Amino acid sequence: MSPRDPGILLVVGASGLIGRNTAKFLHRSGVQVRGVSRGFGEYRTASAMVADLAGIELMFGDIANSLFAEQALRDVTRIVFAAGVSGVAASLTDPSASRHGTLDPWSVVVEHCMPSTRIVMMSSQLVYGPAHGRLFTETDSLAPASPYASNLALMEQAGRQRAESRDLEVISMRLGNVFGDVLWIDKPRSHGMVALMLRDLVRRHEIRLFGGGDQTVNLLHVDDLARAISLGLQRESTHPFLAFNVSGTQMSVRSVAESLCTGVGHGSCVSVPWPAALEGTVGNDIELDDSRFRDSFGWRPLHNAANELERIGRQYVSANVEPNPSIKET
Repeated sequence: MSPRDPGILLVVGASGLIGRNTAKFLHRSGVQVRGVSRGFGEYRTASAMVADLAGIELMFGDIANSLFAEQALRDVTRIVFAAGVSGVAASLTDPSASRHGTLDPWSVVVEHCMPSTRIVMMSSQLVYGPAHGRLFTETDSLAPASPYASNLALMEQAGRQRAESRDLEVISMRLGNVFGDVLWIDKPRSHGMVALMLRDLVRRHEIRLFGGGDQTVNLLHVDDLARAISLGLQRESTHPFLAFNVSGTQMSVRSVAESLCTGVGHGSCVSVPWPAALEGTVGNDIELDDSRFRDSFGWRPLHNAANELERIGRQYVSANVEPNPSIKET
């Protein structure tokens, strides 16, 4: 970030995959970072989290609580919002909990932050709805097909409204599947699809592929995303609300699974039927045109997705397949 940026940068969701990696990336760049989290998340213990996020001010509490939010937001001029209840399946199982767990923290943050604060929020390609045989651009209409995607669309809507009424700058990054090193395989949802696959591979020696795994997904390494977030925070001036597609590598789900199998050194892929109601919300091939972001910031992903997947598999095996919060990240 620019050294001219005053104040503290707040990462909401500092114990999650995106939050922890972004917090470390920005801290290494010389930014004064504060991280907030409701718990230890992937780290399992406070000591593991403190050790990994050394040099970052940590606060534990619910950002949806106004009193806690006021403390966490003190002297904050930049925010990375990477919190909330993630996952389509979870939103289908309990739509109300997904809605409140996502929208309530966001609403409090945009109401209590200082005017002129810049916020980068994490959104999803799923807000565009089913694919129509072409790349989605940021000007396409939103048609979320799940409670999870609807929650993110509502976050964008609230962010746009609050940005205009409270003199904020909100940047929404619409992402595919973000992946990175897995710290705790017992709770893979915070890592998404890759960790779910790795869990099945380690425990069952197989990866179950809905419908055979022919559908494609977009994989973006979390370190590439952290660079993208940093560039968004550095922008000299912006509109009250901007949305950007940010893409990595388009791969078939089967290719993702096979790369993990190669890294682990064993395992097979097994085709299973789609669960009821899930195929229509995540099964379509969705591709994003992220040329607007690339052209605006000169950003390109640096990590090869297939190579990183193999490395993650090897790394987890080398850690004796036990939960290990001290796994080194690259």
